[in-house]
Amino acid sequence: MSARSANRLIRNGGDRNVQDYSGLGNRVIDIGLPDDITHPDAGVTMAQLGAVHEFGAPENSPPIPQRSFLRAWIQASRSRIIRTLNINAENISVGLSIEDGAGQVALWGQGQVQEYITDLYDPPNAPLTIALKGDDNPLIDTGAMRQAVIGLVNDND
Repeated sequence: MSARSANRLIRNGGDRNVQDYSGLGNRVIDIGLPDDITHPDAGVTMAQLGAVHEFGAPENSPPIPQRSFLRAWIQASRSRIIRTLNINAENISVGLSIEDGAGQVALWGQGQVQEYITDLYDPPNAPLTIALKGDDNPLIDTGAMRQAVIGLVNDND
């Protein structure tokens, strides 16, 4: 997963409200969509499909509105993210490895973003889209994009 397809939760010591994660060194926690897996129906990578939903495609006909699921999750979950990072930092201080702690946070964030995708209904799909899909969840058709969300601990490149 490239940096372009992910939101980074923490970098080299992270946020000033978060306990010390500096032991990660040149590692970061990435949560996003892979740019090396193609969506089975859309014919674009998961990262490309996610970017269309994240930022919208107003030039399309019909236009696709922005339905942020990464940036919006981070904004809505900031206090939970900080609390989770701090709890993990406490666990690290009593013996959990930094790598394992960061991996736990990455998996937690992955699940949280997947849940956010499931719960997002605004802006709603157009009536024609709902009729074609048979469902009114704007970010879920086959579920492949939601399933592809991944949380990883990566080198900061």
